[in-house]
Amino acid sequence: MDTLYQKLKSIYKDDSNLELLYPFEETYILIRRFLIDNINGNKKYVEAEEYANNFAKDYYETFNLFFSLSKTNGVFKKLYLITCTECGELTITTSLSEDYECSICKEPLDLEEDYTSIFTNINYAFEIQPAIIRDLKSNLKVPPSSPSKLGGEGSEEISATVNNVLNAPDNTDLPEIQNEKQNIIDQFKKVMMNNE
Repeated sequence: MDTLYQKLKSIYKDDSNLELLYPFEETYILIRRFLIDNINGNKKYVEAEEYANNFAKDYYETFNLFFSLSKTNGVFKKLYLITCTECGELTITTSLSEDYECSICKEPLDLEEDYTSIFTNINYAFEIQPAIIRDLKSNLKVPPSSPSKLGGEGSEEISATVNNVLNAPDNTDLPEIQNEKQNIIDQFKKVMMNNE
């Protein structure tokens, strides 16, 4: 099993509500695709908004998912992007409890004292864990459900179908696309159950 799959499985095991809100199989396929696309673009930081836009997901739900995947030993490390109120420079930090000092103008800002004035200049980014980057880079040419990864009857067909659906134009509002995606997820579940 790949690192991403193991980390997701562990997170879902620790939080049973995730499966109800974000079905594991769909999430695994979409997150994997999203990460591969970003790694191919040499990015190690990703944004929840981009994921929501790419896969026609609700922003609020996507942020909740990414926060859940950013827990200790998770898929991501949550980062805060803070824009300096003096010079407009962007600084990245891992905690809002630290004293913030702009890297350009050295303007001090204690984030613990004045949250209300700074919420307008804080955004989030998510750093992909290095182990996941290494694993996905080494497997970039192998689809997530290829015979070499999962084995078993029908896995070549599932791999081709998953790639076709993920590479198709965004027509997620069409019922036939929804049905095809659900069929793929059901096939993926069956193959994964046989290989655990």
